Amino acid sequence: MRNKRSYGVLVLLLLMALGLIGCGEPKETTEQKFEAFKKAQHAIYDAWQANTTTELKDLLSAGLTDPLLSQQFDQQTKVMQQRLMLNERHSVKQITFNQLDMVKDGTTDFTVYADWTVDGIREHGDLHEMKVSYKKKFHLVKQKDGLWKIDQMMD
Repeated sequence: MRNKRSYGVLVLLLLMALGLIGCGEPKETTEQKFEAFKKAQHAIYDAWQANTTTELKDLLSAGLTDPLLSQQFDQQTKVMQQRLMLNERHSVKQITFNQLDMVKDGTTDFTVYADWTVDGIREHGDLHEMKVSYKKKFHLVKQKDGLWKIDQMMD
């Protein structure tokens, strides 16, 4: 009887050592979450290239989820229509993050404070270089597929 119990404990320890049970998913680092945020946030700027509402929704959906997805879709649809009517082109040359701070850290959601600057171009016959700085908080939620998406943007 004792050998069976010892054998069972040994198998359990081996399975735990191999990570097959009891360990769960590895914890993501703050740096990994910051990179996920940057990628998700970039969807807002990728959407500037859209020429149809379908394309706009697809580009925004890459990094956003509701309620922010719906808000940005409505706002960017108006901007896109105006841009197309005026034959304008908007593009981002560079996004520089001056500061990123973890405000709330969790396994299924987190909030980050970001201070960033966007260097971009607005073109409509003339070329206008623009540099705009922002400071906002973003709330991200982990999706079923493991991707992080932004659902809220706050002052």
